[in-house]
Amino acid sequence: MKNTHVYVEINGQFRSGHVRCPSTYYLYSTTCGRFCYRYESSECKSWTSARTTCKAEGGDLLVPSECYYQFFKDQATQNEGSCSNFWLGGSTTTPGSNYTSVRGDPILDSFPFWGSNQPDGTGGRESCIEMARSFSNYLMNDALCSNTKGFICQIFV
Repeated sequence: MKNTHVYVEINGQFRSGHVRCPSTYYLYSTTCGRFCYRYESSECKSWTSARTTCKAEGGDLLVPSECYYQFFKDQATQNEGSCSNFWLGGSTTTPGSNYTSVRGDPILDSFPFWGSNQPDGTGGRESCIEMARSFSNYLMNDALCSNTKGFICQIFV
């Protein structure tokens, strides 16, 4: 674990504190929230395997949020490796609609970071959410959960 000293704005006041993130993680801290995260782009995995990896590290796949999506979209290019697309923490049992985050919150079709005409559930098989390079540099797309991709883990602190 690495100790990171942060100043966090809470209700217009800055508070000081230490946050402990695992050594392979970075700290994200704004008024949107505070959590540790890491990109995995050298080992491509299915959505389920990626989620299992994140959970084994004490977290889960990154939950898409309007508040911080742009930050992760901007960082994606810098974190490309042998896997250029990244799994996110969202899926559905009804391909093409009714997506929920791994925390149980709905991810609406009107979410502004879906790629053009997404989600579409192509062939009734696309049930997991990826951050896809081909969609305007890392907009969201629904994809086959069995495909292998990079992923972003998130640990709330």
